[in-house]
Amino acid sequence: MLQRFVEVASANIRAIDWLARYGGEEFAVVLPDTDLDLANTVLERLRQAVAAAEFTALDGRRIPITISVGVAALAPEVHDAVALANQASQACLLAKGSGKNRVCIQS
Repeated sequence: MLQRFVEVASANIRAIDWLARYGGEEFAVVLPDTDLDLANTVLERLRQAVAAAEFTALDGRRIPITISVGVAALAPEVHDAVALANQASQACLLAKGSGKNRVCIQS
């Protein structure tokens, strides 16, 4: 599932963006020179692509996969990578708590 997710994600982010596995089933997408509106557009496109993609189990069953995305931006009050990751994590928890399969922005 993770390998298939990476294939779908890589095909749906821009060439200047980068994708990294952050934890077990957690990924970070870095979007250089991108404001929150454009980030929302890019990540919403990714969310839709994952929901539409075919993921299959070893026995051939189709498994529906969705993602919850938290978006945060580097800003003057965010002083380091840890603070940025914490903001993105909070936004992700909001996405999960709001029904999952959505993009939420931490502003």
